[in-house]
Amino acid sequence: MALTLPEIEEAVLRAGFVRNSSTSKVIEFKSKRSGRRLYVYQKQGLPDHADVMVHPEMDPASLFAIDGVRPNKRVEFRFGSNMAEFPKRLNKGAAPEHFGRALYVLSPAALSSLCRVYDN
Repeated sequence: MALTLPEIEEAVLRAGFVRNSSTSKVIEFKSKRSGRRLYVYQKQGLPDHADVMVHPEMDPASLFAIDGVRPNKRVEFRFGSNMAEFPKRLNKGAAPEHFGRALYVLSPAALSSLCRVYDN
């Protein structure tokens, strides 16, 4: 199943998040209920999967239990200044960078489920 950015955004919005901000690389969504943030890469991974970043302190076991949610094949954590609401940690550079737990999400239904579990 090929994923599109509009399908991804619709799934997140229906799950109770709002589009908080965006850059050329990522869209930041914020939960209306808890205020939790998640980030979705706008181009990377599509149409095979959505590249989604959740808070790095989130235990991923409950997310990986969702059919269609997988660990990122290349990295456990992804770093980038675009994820401004996540904590910082030293990566490869001289200064700490924001980082999040990197996930592959294979369908809009899986993304909706991920949002519900992540928001609890």
